[in-house]
Amino acid sequence: MKPRIARPDDLCAIVAVTTTAYDPYTALLGAPPIPVTEDYKPRIERGEIWLLEEGAELAGLIVLERHPDHALIFSVAVAPAFEGRKLGIKLLDFAEYQA
Repeated sequence: MKPRIARPDDLCAIVAVTTTAYDPYTALLGAPPIPVTEDYKPRIERGEIWLLEEGAELAGLIVLERHPDHALIFSVAVAPAFEGRKLGIKLLDFAEYQA
């Protein structure tokens, strides 16, 4: 699996994976974390979202903001069906490479 940049038609899948990945934290906090309520359309347009796919299925994603003097990881989300496969680490390694 190699990360690819998100496209506008990925929006629904991005929202779905983010929502399910953060679901345990929503229950714990009593409210959805910021990544769950984020509007991802502008982030897609700015090229900030990278996806990992297995076949046609979205396995995980990372939202990486680039700034002149640093990069910021806004969110890392892995679909529950893909947990335990170290995809989060793969996405973090990708972010380090991009930075």
